[in-house]
Amino acid sequence: MGGRIRLYLAAVVFLAAMTNADQAAASPESPAQFVDAFGNQAIEALREPGLGDAERVALVRDLLRRGLELAFIGRFVLGRNWARATAAQQADYLALFEGYVVKTYAAWFARNVGERPTVVEVRQANPKDVVVRTRIERRNQPPIFAEWRVRAIANQDRIIDIASNGISLAGNQRLEFEAVVKRNGIDGLIAFLRGR
Repeated sequence: MGGRIRLYLAAVVFLAAMTNADQAAASPESPAQFVDAFGNQAIEALREPGLGDAERVALVRDLLRRGLELAFIGRFVLGRNWARATAAQQADYLALFEGYVVKTYAAWFARNVGERPTVVEVRQANPKDVVVRTRIERRNQPPIFAEWRVRAIANQDRIIDIASNGISLAGNQRLEFEAVVKRNGIDGLIAFLRGR
């Protein structure tokens, strides 16, 4: 793997679907605090001295599993093909998708590590979602602006997307996965994820 984790991030179109009516609406204050703490913890994990690449990825993976709503993201990314999949295919897909998306987000953090993120804007995107915009300063490079879509699920703030330059990781993955399913079917997508 070497120095920093390498993986693509064509990164980050906001999600807006597939929620239960009983999920609570997010409030603007809580998501900002959640994103601030989450981002700082990720930066600290990546800066931890003396860690090898595998240990560093494991730390970030654990953090992402606690902060991301992976089942929601996985269903969104599969789109209409979710309803077409059998229960066994859905279970296989979600199990493999978790590892795939966590690795992708971990790589994004590794590539974009810099100073601590600063919350610069909080806005209510819809009755359920809050978007928290952050700036990460980097030495001798332009700052990175990221937008985190947060939703309260089971009374806990969870990240359902991270956007950079107006492009959503989940939206980008959805396009990629749709192309794989069109060519090779849902089993082909499962095989693709298993190979990654």
